[in-house]
Amino acid sequence: MVRMKLILRLLAFACGLAVALPTVAHDPEDEFSDWYRSLTVPGSGISCCSPARDCEPIDDYHASITVPGGYEALYHGSWVQVPPEKVLQRADNPTGHGVLCVVWNSGTPIARCFVRGAEG
Repeated sequence: MVRMKLILRLLAFACGLAVALPTVAHDPEDEFSDWYRSLTVPGSGISCCSPARDCEPIDDYHASITVPGGYEALYHGSWVQVPPEKVLQRADNPTGHGVLCVVWNSGTPIARCFVRGAEG
């Protein structure tokens, strides 16, 4: 009986974890994989993309209304604030979309890095 309860608890935990994790953002070996790997957190040299592949292309973003130099990006149905220090000043984005990299804090996406899409 105790063993069955433990198995059920582990199963419930695994199911909860599967729901809480983000979907796979990009294929780690797609045509842009080298470019994704080149993204680093401003001022740190740490990769923006973790093994969890937390970077993905997004189409819906705009300049922040409340934070000069920042952005707001629509990520899985929620607007994520991107402070100016998380915006990468790169013009070599080959995806044709904005790219947002996040870290997760208690189920909430927090901007780690952001690259604007091709403009103009």
